[in-house]
Amino acid sequence: MATEHPALTVDVINPRDVGQGENAESPDDPTYPWHILAEGDSWFTIAAIPSSNLLLELRLARFTQILNLAYPGDTLRNIEKLVSNKDLNRFLAKKNFCSHFDALLLSGGGNDLINDVGELIRKEPRPGSDPAEPVAPADDGPLDVPLLEDFRVGAIALAWDRDEERVVIEAQEETEAPVEPLTEDVPEDGPGVLRLRITASMARAFSQRAMQIVSAGRPPCPLCGLPLDASGHICPRQNGHRASNA
Repeated sequence: MATEHPALTVDVINPRDVGQGENAESPDDPTYPWHILAEGDSWFTIAAIPSSNLLLELRLARFTQILNLAYPGDTLRNIEKLVSNKDLNRFLAKKNFCSHFDALLLSGGGNDLINDVGELIRKEPRPGSDPAEPVAPADDGPLDVPLLEDFRVGAIALAWDRDEERVVIEAQEETEAPVEPLTEDVPEDGPGVLRLRITASMARAFSQRAMQIVSAGRPPCPLCGLPLDASGHICPRQNGHRASNA
């Protein structure tokens, strides 16, 4: 319902308030001459100054109702995707459901900037270095075969070399007497150690490939959580009996 001072404030409703219960709100409420749709991030929800919501600070000359679809931490990339942004699609485009709005308020960009800060900040090149770090090629090729095992990994260490601007990855052989991670003094009779130094773009390509492989991996057993083979697996929750993946 409209506020007592329509010339000073606005009324903000949320999707969960629409069409539910006796006091359900409608984004087409004829009490309001102006109807606005707001979409965005935390500036329309929890992080604005001085109030907890910038929409509540608006002062308009006419009765105004605002349907607020904003979500803390949302990005412009997510907002613009009508297929996945179900609320925006529903209130803007769904047949026999969408509403008429006089204006659209959008808050966004900050979270996109944070996510891409590594690509946007210009770094001064180190003396004698290439000023433009080449973009790593997509890591989507097959593994070299045959696969030969040098040792089984027992510990993995990760570090950042600030001077050389390299990601350092160390894989250490499984052993009862491991050496200090990333140490320069690895004894000749000590465990096997593989150490890689790669650029940030190479590390990013590797992590993206790893996520693709994990997401396409074998489904987990619903009983024990171990991965299922095509023919099932020996499930410890079934006392060693073979569990089917059907």
